[in-house]
Amino acid sequence: MICSSCQANNPDQAKFCMQCGAAQANTCPPCSTELPPEARFCFGCGHQIGEASTPPAVASTPVAPPETRTYHRVCLGEAGAVYSA
Repeated sequence: MICSSCQANNPDQAKFCMQCGAAQANTCPPCSTELPPEARFCFGCGHQIGEASTPPAVASTPVAPPETRTYHRVCLGEAGAVYSA
């Protein structure tokens, strides 16, 4: 693989140039599409490039427990029971 920055010859599996350190373009194994170094998927065929990455963890928002109330009967009159909260 020829470095696009300094024209040095690098092994095909090189991710960075051995002479100047520039990131080398990736090539998709199934379809041979040349991809930018930061590509995670091929834009030609959708093949995943490089290591399988795990999706970012989704931060869970703490959920407050439902509000609970305890009612106590405080008196019983002619109109019925009266409660306090």
